[in-house]
Amino acid sequence: MIKVAMVKKDTGEIQTIVCPSVDNLYTDGQDCGEVVARLIPFDTDAMEEMNLRYWYHGAWLTREPRPSRYSEWQGHDIGWVTVTEELDSQIRNQRGILLINSDWTQAVDSPLSDSDKALWA
Repeated sequence: MIKVAMVKKDTGEIQTIVCPSVDNLYTDGQDCGEVVARLIPFDTDAMEEMNLRYWYHGAWLTREPRPSRYSEWQGHDIGWVTVTEELDSQIRNQRGILLINSDWTQAVDSPLSDSDKALWA
């Protein structure tokens, strides 16, 4: 049995690791669209491999673990980059929830006293 790392051509990052049902389904270096098949030892820990390894100029190299869930691998020359779109979206969503949960305190018919409204404000 073989294990195959599907490596992104542009960054060298492993997109996925597969164990095909037949050993001759992929060859090392086989072009598969936006990825290239790279044979790896069958006993390789897939999660560790995907988190710590990347392909660069014909060899596997080790990288630092992903610094945060908002980080994206940009390749050997750039490394990890923080992608803020998802983080910004989560911050806006959390802000919206906080506003929804506190808007009632400022309404004219709020049961709060003026001093309590001022504290909420």
